[in-house]
Amino acid sequence: MRTSGSQAPGTDGNRYLIIAGAYKSGTTSLYTWLKHHPQVCAAAQKETWFFSPRELHPNPTPRYDGDLAPYLGLFRDTGGARLRVEGTPFYLYSAQTAAWINQALPQLRIVVILGDPVWRLDSWYRMAATYGYFGETPPGLERYLRLMREDPRPPEQRPPHLRCLEHGRYSAYLQQYFEVFGRERVEVVWFEELARRPLQAMQRVCGFAGLDPGFYEDYAFEAQHRALELKRRQAFLFYVGIKNGLRAMLPAQHPGRQLLRRVRESLDWLVFPYLFRDAERMAMSQSMERELRAYYAADALELESLLGE
Repeated sequence: MRTSGSQAPGTDGNRYLIIAGAYKSGTTSLYTWLKHHPQVCAAAQKETWFFSPRELHPNPTPRYDGDLAPYLGLFRDTGGARLRVEGTPFYLYSAQTAAWINQALPQLRIVVILGDPVWRLDSWYRMAATYGYFGETPPGLERYLRLMREDPRPPEQRPPHLRCLEHGRYSAYLQQYFEVFGRERVEVVWFEELARRPLQAMQRVCGFAGLDPGFYEDYAFEAQHRALELKRRQAFLFYVGIKNGLRAMLPAQHPGRQLLRRVRESLDWLVFPYLFRDAERMAMSQSMERELRAYYAADALELESLLGE
């Protein structure tokens, strides 16, 4: 394993935690709350995609090829913190990613957040429509569901926005992580627990990760990326273009990325009320919800058995 002169993680005295999934299940909230902990050094960007094979991300920069030096460069603002944290929620869906992570970070621990797959699909559709994944005219939730159910390609050969239905069948993906890392190195947190009882959830995560849970006793938990409805599409696309331009100015390992991230977070806080309004929790019809719950019923039983619940 090449490290370009750096010690491999697991032998350099640092510990690592990756939030590996599932997307649209509260991973940004968990990452944000963890990065505020004084014993944590968070990656310069939440989603590094470093261990992503091509079917997950066509061109992440950098990508794992046996050399860990670029990955170490993503954790610059250590401040003496001993736990390094990143969160790329698509990692859950790749057995290759699990193998690479285990090879590169032999002492790493994994957190997986799982949420109601029906609510998660609804939330993902809103986000995909907002970011223009469907072009100028989103297909509507019912047609989107039909497109995914009728697509003959296996999920890994589809564009990312057409994998969401299958990605809510958690048990097979979680099983491959248990097989690679062992049950003791994977902590499963339910989104509903994170949303309704954040202190208890963070105390459990801290125990798993070796962090002092006392930090969260008087912490102000604020949800990130709550369900929103876009008010001004053109203004939003213009704003996203500005943010992407700022991000492209500096490579991922540049020490200025930490400052740039803080600037972007401050801009979001100022601009988002102009661009978005709070959305209803579910936009789908009752008949569609019943159809989806039937679709996920067998997997729910598999997951219950897998987790021993």
